[in-house]
Amino acid sequence: MKGIFFAMCVLFAYVNSTAQTIKPLGIGDTVPDVRLHLLEANGLKTVKLADYYREKPLILDFWASWCAACIKGMTKADSLLQRTGAAVNVLPITYEDEATVRRFIGRQKSMQGLRLPFAVSDDVLMGKLFAFRTLPHAVWIGTDGVVQAITYAEEMNAVNLTAFADNRLPVLREKKDNVDYNPQNPLPVEEGSYVYRSVLTKYQPGLQSIIGAYTSAYSKGAVYKRFIGINTPVVSYYYYCYSKGRSGSVQMQRIELSVKDSMAVNPYRAEDATRVMIEPYLYCFELTLPEKVTAADFFPWLLNDLNRCLPYKGSIEKRERLCWVVKAVDATKHPTASKGTEGIKWKKGIVQAFINQPMEVVCDYFNWNLEYPVVNETGIGYNVDLDVTIKEGSGKESRFLNAASVKESLERYGFTLSLERRLVDILVIRDR
Repeated sequence: MKGIFFAMCVLFAYVNSTAQTIKPLGIGDTVPDVRLHLLEANGLKTVKLADYYREKPLILDFWASWCAACIKGMTKADSLLQRTGAAVNVLPITYEDEATVRRFIGRQKSMQGLRLPFAVSDDVLMGKLFAFRTLPHAVWIGTDGVVQAITYAEEMNAVNLTAFADNRLPVLREKKDNVDYNPQNPLPVEEGSYVYRSVLTKYQPGLQSIIGAYTSAYSKGAVYKRFIGINTPVVSYYYYCYSKGRSGSVQMQRIELSVKDSMAVNPYRAEDATRVMIEPYLYCFELTLPEKVTAADFFPWLLNDLNRCLPYKGSIEKRERLCWVVKAVDATKHPTASKGTEGIKWKKGIVQAFINQPMEVVCDYFNWNLEYPVVNETGIGYNVDLDVTIKEGSGKESRFLNAASVKESLERYGFTLSLERRLVDILVIRDR
């Protein structure tokens, strides 16, 4: 489902496929007068970029519909322009097409009142003339067409917008994206030949936040050799270690902090936390073992490294919580497994079918993506085939799957899904 701790949205595939074809522009370069396609009431309007910076300085605000931080930044910028009256043009630009953007704006009330123009289907500026890995990404252009700054969206505040309009823009904190860095490669070090490596560093500018061990989701019998986390808070490391390294996942909402300084463990929980406030609490951590091992060996090793390197200790403790309980009630409807290869079918990020999978894997998927913990009480020890019709949640439950659709899918196979209280695992992080 949707990520929780990422302050920035990653633009991997799009940038990688385009950034090498044209030399990217930087501060001090002049922007060519490219053509843009703007949304109009009944179609698209083709305009020249220069039309937006000749009379007023211009900020190009690159965004995508999947980037929550982008939406927040755009609505804030629109509000600031109306409140301050600053003579600055802000132009949101996306690679997404007209239909996608119109559909998205139609679903988002916060977007419908914006007075900003929207440029769509851009294949020149985004990722080509301006190469970057993460969104939001803002480019400040003077009335002479020269790039004056490249920043994060949060630099678009009242003081800076007013100063930009008056041609007295201060030196802004530059956003730097290392577009040549591949997170599946080792962190850059002087000595590249090693058998075992465990590295912990503070925040590294220019690298996007990411965490993982690079194995398939819900894979059976996976083996691990390397783990990497980049610019990630402490809570995410412990969460990943416990949720991936044991049977029965630990949902992110089932974490308790018993620490003196919760900001140091989970800085993103603080309201109105700025990037400058968050960065001191982000770490880069890499663990590489001499050979691949099973999850039963890998994740305890990872946990020991975390507990040794960080001033905290994580543990799993039982707590009584409201849970979704899966039970088998009608054996005549229970599915059997096909003779085909084990697998899972996906569509737009949601599972459509479990093929030759144990019920543990089925319940584990729901456990990750429903609001409450999921407990498997079916007692079925053989593999099954399940075709499911699952919807996304809406409103306050938009981060989770629609529970009613999950329940309906399970009932077709003689299972029930009911809310009951059970003892479940809670991840507790304490000061060491």
